[in-house]
Amino acid sequence: MHRDQEALALPPRVYPTVDLLQDGVQHGFLKVPHSNDASAWGAVMVPIAAIHELNDTGQQARCDAAKVKRCDVIARVHDVTRTGVAPVEYRARRDGMLIGRHFPGRIGIGDTLCVLADVLPNA
Repeated sequence: MHRDQEALALPPRVYPTVDLLQDGVQHGFLKVPHSNDASAWGAVMVPIAAIHELNDTGQQARCDAAKVKRCDVIARVHDVTRTGVAPVEYRARRDGMLIGRHFPGRIGIGDTLCVLADVLPNA
């Protein structure tokens, strides 16, 4: 068996302290194994915020491991106070995996992003 296949067969070594499928917002850590001279069974605690919503609009936060390379665009954020301006792009600082993202955008039915016109009374 190739070593990559062996790695896939092993149970995950990174454990979250929160339930990633529970509705609502939770804060916790990812326990990442790390051994050093002081402790062979140590762990690095990486802070995370888990946002999970499953509602009528079909939006949900999900944890998926999307591979990214350095300088890949990972988000485009539109400033609703400045219409007509290009969105700000956020890029990956290094190669790796994007483990948390929200798709589609966090907009619910009836939310107003900008006012396109004013209703004027008949003169």
